Amino acid sequence: MIQLAFSRKLFFSRAPSYNQINVQSLYVDCQNELNQRFKDHGFGYQVLDGEIIRIDDEFTHAEIVKPTLQILRQPYLQGAQTEFLNAYEHYRKGRFEEAINECLKAFESTMKSIYERHGWHYSKTSTVDQLISIGFDKELIPRHWKSSYNNLRTLLSSSVPTGRNFLGGHGRGTEQRVVSEPTVAYLLHMTASAILFLGSSNELLE
Repeated sequence: MIQLAFSRKLFFSRAPSYNQINVQSLYVDCQNELNQRFKDHGFGYQVLDGEIIRIDDEFTHAEIVKPTLQILRQPYLQGAQTEFLNAYEHYRKGRFEEAINECLKAFESTMKSIYERHGWHYSKTSTVDQLISIGFDKELIPRHWKSSYNNLRTLLSSSVPTGRNFLGGHGRGTEQRVVSEPTVAYLLHMTASAILFLGSSNELLE
């Protein structure tokens, strides 16, 4: 009920016809008050952009998740934003494998959106490793990090994609696969970190 109320309120607050009565400012005030009440009662959630986001760690949330959501508000990253929020929605409802799949989609969409924005060619069938290679070739990753190429490449290519492939990307077969909540939380934060890094690097290029 809270998420429905705030998502609708956010929609109307951003409508041009409502700007004259400062509805958006009222929405921000309501959101801030609600989040303070959540915090006071140790509820462990926060409303951001009309969505209820789970807070597992205050520092991680403040330094990674919130800046990532800010980056994803850019219109050209709308697809990645939807997928990232879907990942949180699945996580919040205990659909852990679905959350992992949405993490990978958001990570891939962020790279593809940035490349399309700059007119950098990539194949629609490119793997994650190939997409990452384009980022290095086009210096989306700064040149002075070239000496750390292999380490950073391993970090980016092995965190989200490998986790998704192992835990949520293939059929179960006869083996019962258990995806733990801490694992999914870790992959969500790794996804957010990767998106934040790519988005921030792109802002420097622009």
